[in-house]
Amino acid sequence: MHWDAQRLGRHLKLRDLNIVMTVARCGSMGKAALQLAVSQPAVSKAIADVERTLRVRLFDRGPLGVEPTNYARALVDHGVAVFDELQQAVRKMEWLADPALGHVRIGCSIVLAQGFGANVVNRMAQRYPRVTFELTADESGAIYRALEERKLDLAIARIFDPVPAHLRSDILYNDRHVIAAGAHSTWIRRRRLQLVDLMNEPWVLPPPDTLTGSIVREAFQAVGLKVPIAGQ
Repeated sequence: MHWDAQRLGRHLKLRDLNIVMTVARCGSMGKAALQLAVSQPAVSKAIADVERTLRVRLFDRGPLGVEPTNYARALVDHGVAVFDELQQAVRKMEWLADPALGHVRIGCSIVLAQGFGANVVNRMAQRYPRVTFELTADESGAIYRALEERKLDLAIARIFDPVPAHLRSDILYNDRHVIAAGAHSTWIRRRRLQLVDLMNEPWVLPPPDTLTGSIVREAFQAVGLKVPIAGQ
C-alpha cells in the first residue's frame, strides 16, 4: 500500500502514535493508560486501530506486559522524530512571535561545564534575560549522541573526528595536551617526556568505554603500550 502524506493524515493520528510510543516505553497498556490519563480500553482500541490500519502486529502480548515488535520499534523511532519536528515548529513560531523569547539547550563535557560552559551561559543570560538556558554536562560521546538526536540545540565539546556535513561547527579555540608537574616533582627538570616514561606514575583516566577513553586508549596503543590502571 502506498502511504502518501494525505493517506497518512487520514488514517494515522498523532494521538494514536503517542499512545503507541507510550505503550512501548512503559511495557504495559495499563501503565501507559495511567500515564496518559485515559482508560486501558481506549489504549487497547488505539493500538488495534493502528495495527489494522498498517496491517502489522505492533506488540506481542504476554503475562508480564507487552513487548514491541520490530514494526513498533520502527514506528517509535520515527515517531520520536515526528514529535521533535513538531516541537521545533512550535518553538520557531514562538520565536517568530517574540524573537527575544526562547529556550536553548546546551551540552558540554563535564570539565568545560565547570568553567567555560558556565561562563558562556551566564553571559548569554545577562545579554538575553528572556531566554532560558539549559546546560547539560556529560561525557563527550553522550553529548554528541544527544546532539545527533536533537535533544540539544548546540554543543561545546572537543572535536575528535570530522564533523558530519549536516552539522555546523565553529572552532572556538585550540587547546593542546600538556604534562603538568609540581614544583618539587622529579619530572620538573625533564624537557622531553614520552608516555613510556610515565607508565609507573599514578593516573586519572576517563572510563575506557567512553569516547574520551577510546582516544586515550588509541594514544597508548599507537606507541605499543597498554593503558595504565587509573589510580595506580
